[in-house]
Amino acid sequence: MMNRKLPDNTPKLALIGCSDILPNGLENDLTEAGYSCLSFDFSLVKLLENSTEPLDAVIICLIDWDDDRLEACEKLLGGKVFTPDIPLVAVVNEKTMRKIPRQFEFDEIIITPYSRPEMEFRLGRIIYQFRQKVSRNIIEIDDISITLDSYEVRVKDRLLSLTLKEYELLKYLASNRGRVYTRESLLETIWGFDYYGGTRTVDVHIRRLRSKIGDVNEKYIKTVRGVGYTFRAARLPVA
Repeated sequence: MMNRKLPDNTPKLALIGCSDILPNGLENDLTEAGYSCLSFDFSLVKLLENSTEPLDAVIICLIDWDDDRLEACEKLLGGKVFTPDIPLVAVVNEKTMRKIPRQFEFDEIIITPYSRPEMEFRLGRIIYQFRQKVSRNIIEIDDISITLDSYEVRVKDRLLSLTLKEYELLKYLASNRGRVYTRESLLETIWGFDYYGGTRTVDVHIRRLRSKIGDVNEKYIKTVRGVGYTFRAARLPVA
């Protein structure tokens, strides 16, 4: 899974499915605006998983709507390709806007035909917002905000009172969204190798965390039966 890295001075974008539908316009406009673009076909979305290239945003072209695009969106929004702290931008037209499922939570939408100044403004703004989160050492997931420098956790701007272990457990899971951890590995990482308590300690802390962050129906921390826990990476709602 691709992780967020602070980029150099040239913003880098991944364009998915844009070369066939918008063969010249979009990529040329982005290049002239100072972006470096990597193009991928929908069938090559999986290549992004193993890419080490730091990205500022991923743009997916949905001018047409078919099963390939639906599958690609589900992978991207489901947190199976990169972590949610890289913004996902959809390029659509009025026709496909009506076909895209409403639960698909893109970070920004660009409607074609677009005006170039508006496109540059929307893209620049969302990249800036995500960069600010990274530079301020803040993890934001929906209503949860974790400020790493001050050890503060807020839900809907409400400051929570967490124990140190609860905070460390939440931070560790939220920093590695989509990855499944066994109870044993969480116990070793958070409590240390010399801790003599059993894995029941992890279950108790998870239960307390869920109560404090309002984690109804495992919206955030999901139990993987017979294994352990994971912090959901998806931008899709819980089924």
